[in-house]
Amino acid sequence: MNSKPSQADYFTLMPADKAAALRRELEGKGGVGPDRMPYRGPDEMDVALLPGIVADPGHALPKADVVEGFDLDGDDGSGAPPKGTRKHVNFVSPDGRRGIDNQLFTVEGCVEGLRRKGFLPMIFNEGRASGRPTALVEISGIDDERNDSDVWVTVLYSGDELRRSPAKVVLPDYTYRVSDNPALTQDFARFHGRIVDGVLITDPIPQLHVHEVTGIETTFFRPRLRLEFLPDGRMKGIIGGYIDWRKRVVFQIYRASDYENTVGLQMPAIYNAMKRAADGLQDPVTGEFNGISAAFDIEGVAGFIPPTQQTKLLAGNETRTSKARQAP
Repeated sequence: MNSKPSQADYFTLMPADKAAALRRELEGKGGVGPDRMPYRGPDEMDVALLPGIVADPGHALPKADVVEGFDLDGDDGSGAPPKGTRKHVNFVSPDGRRGIDNQLFTVEGCVEGLRRKGFLPMIFNEGRASGRPTALVEISGIDDERNDSDVWVTVLYSGDELRRSPAKVVLPDYTYRVSDNPALTQDFARFHGRIVDGVLITDPIPQLHVHEVTGIETTFFRPRLRLEFLPDGRMKGIIGGYIDWRKRVVFQIYRASDYENTVGLQMPAIYNAMKRAADGLQDPVTGEFNGISAAFDIEGVAGFIPPTQQTKLLAGNETRTSKARQAP
């Protein structure tokens, strides 16, 4: 696992006389605290705001062959990369699909506080489970639950909080009203998909802006979904695509050394690791890769949409399906 910066890291670039005086001052006081640790750059500049001003301290990467995700670039990594894609390691999914692109995993896989049961996921998953806001996934057009070549998946949001048991387990079979708040409705999205052997797979769309919890949002470029519906009515699956690695870094380091300490990372290290791992969304002018392939687990329970809203959604599906079938 990666680790937070050490006390010695703080003094590395400091003049020897000043470092000695400060060590004496901090003796018996617990050393350099999180409030001070970011100022370990040249002339005590803040490495949280300017992570490129110090040498890359190195970042431990996971060793894995089987990783969840999608083949986003249509390439298995064995030859020259497609145009606009940086050559990178490809993985195999747990169900045997090859050419899996998930470079975000290579950066975050060895950061304890970013793993599934780590500090940050626990906080944000609790926020999602409490419904701030509530995400809805509506599937329509299903004729055969095992194999169907023409279904629609719509991602919507509700202002209603998720209903949970006293033990905070999300309860199924409640009704949630689709929000009419423009801040949310502008990000409703619809995917065309198919069901193969009981697994729903969507085609990519240009982008999907996901409202996760208040203040935390993620935009996926060329996103797609892979969903499985379990016998007990729950849904589990994967959402994947490219995300802007620069925004992901802001999410990881905006609390400066608070996150270095609690998450277990070094801000200059993860900045450089993300920049190296970026494999998509190449800027046509600079040539820089601004996107990093990523995949996230999603899960949910069965629910309902009010009948009047459901009728409108189905009507929208019928219109879209009709136009698609008439297209040359």
